[in-house]
Amino acid sequence: MDGPNGPIQPQGPVLNMSFLRLCGVSEGNGVSFMLKEVNAPEDLVRLGNRIRDAARRFYVNYLKPARVDISVSTQVMR
Repeated sequence: MDGPNGPIQPQGPVLNMSFLRLCGVSEGNGVSFMLKEVNAPEDLVRLGNRIRDAARRFYVNYLKPARVDISVSTQVMR
């Protein structure tokens, strides 16, 4: 995956959040989904924390407005 400064190297486990686009995450009301498997409560908490942290990183790295100062200069050629 490429970021604004070149290839992004994952640090630690990677969580694929692409399924959120299919659920309408961009519509503003949030999304809900159900896991149809047996999970221990601590596993669900851990999964929730991973999704929260991944969403936060995605927002900060790609969506949060950033201030960029740009300077333009010219050179007269003779």
